[in-house]
Amino acid sequence: MKRFFRNIFILINILVAVCLMFSYTAVFINPAVFWIPAFFGLAYPYIFLVNILFILFWVVFNAKYSLISILPILAGISFSGSFVQLRGEKTEKEGIRVCSYNVRYFVGDNILPNKETADKITDFLDKGKFDIICLQEAGISNLDSFSVTEIRNRLRNINHMQLAHASNSGGPVIYTRYPIVNMGEIRYKNSGNLVIFSDLVIQKDTFRVYNCHLQSYRLDPYELNSLDSLRFTNTPETYDGVKSMGAKMKQAFIKRAEQVLRLESHIRKSPYPVIVCGDFNDTPVSYAYHTLKKNLLDAFVESGQGIGNTYNGRLPSFRIDYILHDPVFNSFGFKVGRRKFSDHFPIQCKLMLNRTS
Repeated sequence: MKRFFRNIFILINILVAVCLMFSYTAVFINPAVFWIPAFFGLAYPYIFLVNILFILFWVVFNAKYSLISILPILAGISFSGSFVQLRGEKTEKEGIRVCSYNVRYFVGDNILPNKETADKITDFLDKGKFDIICLQEAGISNLDSFSVTEIRNRLRNINHMQLAHASNSGGPVIYTRYPIVNMGEIRYKNSGNLVIFSDLVIQKDTFRVYNCHLQSYRLDPYELNSLDSLRFTNTPETYDGVKSMGAKMKQAFIKRAEQVLRLESHIRKSPYPVIVCGDFNDTPVSYAYHTLKKNLLDAFVESGQGIGNTYNGRLPSFRIDYILHDPVFNSFGFKVGRRKFSDHFPIQCKLMLNRTS
C-alpha cells in the first residue's frame, strides 16, 4: 500500500513537471499557430508553486525524487525572475521618473467613472513628481472638473499631453514634462485596444515613448469572478461560462500575437531609443512579452524587489503591466504601488542614461 501511494505521487509529480516544461514553450510558439501553450504559460506561477510543494514533500519523505521537479525548475529558472526579484537596484541620483497605470476609466469601486477616484489617482500622480506618465483606459469626460486636460493642469510636473480615443469612454494618455516633437498611433482592426507613441526631447536627445494597451480578454463580470475566485459549481451554466471564457481567452492570445508582431516591427524601426510602457494583458511567460522584450530590458527584472504582480484581483500571479526600455537606459527603484483605485496597480521606476552604451 505504501508503494502504491508513492507511485501515485511520483506519477502526479511527473505530470506536473511536464506541465512546467510545457509552459516554457509559450514564449516561443505563436498562439495563432498553436494556442494551447499560451494557457500553460498563463498558469506558470501555479504550476511552479505545485512543483515547489512536491520538492518540499520529497525532501521530507524521499529526497531523491525531488529531482523530478528540481530539474525542470532549473531548466526555466530565468522565468521565475520575471515574477519575483530579491534585491532591487536603487539610486539617489536624479533620473527620468516613469509611471504606467491602467486606471480603468476612473471607475474605482463604482459602476461608473467618478470624480473621487480621478482625484485620488491625480493626487498620487502629482505626489510622484513623474516626468513621464502613461495611462491606459483613461476616462475622457466632457466635464472641466473631470477631464484628462484638467488632470494635466493639476499635475505640477507636467507640461505636455497626448491622448487617443479607443472608444467613446476613453483611451490611452501620455503626460510628460518634456517637449513632444512628434506623436502617432498604432490601431488594430476589430479591436478597441491600441498603442500611442510620443517622441520626447530629453537633455538634447530624442527618445520615443510607447503607451500600449494590448488585446483584452473581454471577460464579463461573472467570468471574471470565476477566474478570480477559482470557484466553479457543478452546473450547466458554470460549464457554459468556462467554455465561453476559454474561447475568449484563446481569441485574445491570438489577437495579441498579431498586435505584438506589428508593434515589435514598429519599435525595431524607431529612429530613437525607446521606452515601452503599458498593459500587455499577458504574463512574462507569454509570446507577447517575449516578442516585445526581444531587444529591451524589463525594469522590474533590472531593479524591482519582491513580487511583481500588477493585477489587482484575487489571483496574485498576474504581472501584466510593464516598463521596458532600451539598453541605453539603466533602471532603478522599480516599484508596484499597492493603491486600489483600479483593477491594476500603478508601476514606476527611475531611468538614467547609460553613457557607456
